Amino acid sequence: VLMRRFADEIERDKFDLAIACVYEVGKSRMEALGEVEEAIDLIRYYGQQMEDNNGFERALERAFANEETSDVLRPLGVFGVIAPFNFPVALSISMVSCALIAGNTVVYKPGDQSGLTGAMIVQALERAGLPAGTVNLVFGDGKLGAAMVDHPGFDGFAFTGSNRVGMGMLRKVAAGR
Repeated sequence: VLMRRFADEIERDKFDLAIACVYEVGKSRMEALGEVEEAIDLIRYYGQQMEDNNGFERALERAFANEETSDVLRPLGVFGVIAPFNFPVALSISMVSCALIAGNTVVYKPGDQSGLTGAMIVQALERAGLPAGTVNLVFGDGKLGAAMVDHPGFDGFAFTGSNRVGMGMLRKVAAGR
C-alpha cells in the first residue's frame, strides 16, 4: 500500500521531477519525462511482484519431480543505495524501492550532480507515509560513497556506477571491510 502511494506521489510530481532531472543532468525533456514514467512503472511492478509471490516466499520451478525448491527473501537491515548521476530518477527509485519492499532501511546517496532530484524522491516517500528514519538522504561525492562502503553499519548495498568502483566495493564488502 505504501509503495502504491509512493508511485502515486511520483506520478503527481512527474513534471517537476522531470524538470529537476533536465536541470541537473542535462537530459532532454522527453527523456527525463520517460525516466520518471519508467520509475513509476518500476515501483508498481516491484510492489505487484511482492504481492504475487506471497511476500517473502515464492516457489521456483522444479528440476526434478522429487525436489521442492523455493526462494525465501529476507530483510538484511540497513541498505546503502549509491545512485548514479545519469539516471537519477529511475535507478534511484528502483534501488530504493527494492530495498524498502524487501524490508530494509536505506541510506540513500544520490549522484553528486542530482541532489535536488534525490531530495524530491525522498519527499515523495515521506508524503506517501514512509516512517521517519526509514530512508536517510545523504549528499556527497565519491568520497562519501567510499565512506559508506567502509562503514560497518551497512548490511548491503545497491550501486550503479563504474566497473572499477563496483568491483572495489565488492572486494571490500566480501572481505568484511
